[in-house]
Amino acid sequence: MSATETRPRVRSGAKAPATGAESTSKRRSRLRRRAPRLRVVRTPARRRRRWALVLVSSIVVGVLLVAIVATQALVSQTSFHMRDLQARAKALRQVNSQLTLQVANLSAPDRIVEKARTLGMGLPDSAAVQVLRPASNTPPGGSSSGRRARGGASASYGQAGGTP
Repeated sequence: MSATETRPRVRSGAKAPATGAESTSKRRSRLRRRAPRLRVVRTPARRRRRWALVLVSSIVVGVLLVAIVATQALVSQTSFHMRDLQARAKALRQVNSQLTLQVANLSAPDRIVEKARTLGMGLPDSAAVQVLRPASNTPPGGSSSGRRARGGASASYGQAGGTP
């Protein structure tokens, strides 16, 4: 090259244009390099199937979560109810024991005798007490008819001068 010939300006990174047969082959190789990458294009049917699977899976998971939360709420509510029932049963047992003690105190023989004396009651005289014996025609150990025994007892009690 001589001083009078000038080289065409080339941008940085770009190659100088080639001449003749050489230039077409280089151009082709550059075009091949610049060609976009090929990729697999998915069909819409596959996308629909995937969305359907995601949707169904999400619904199933959601239903399971709701079922778990509902079950836990039911268990919690049952445990609260159980605790209330246990407290009520304990209170009722205490009341029962107090009432049993009260019945025992009120039915004590000494208390009954004392209460009878304060009301003016007392033991009858031995002359006022009559012992009833079964008739000779009745079987041993009792009378043949309960009505007759009661009637006879009240009649003899009334005859003895006592008040019914």
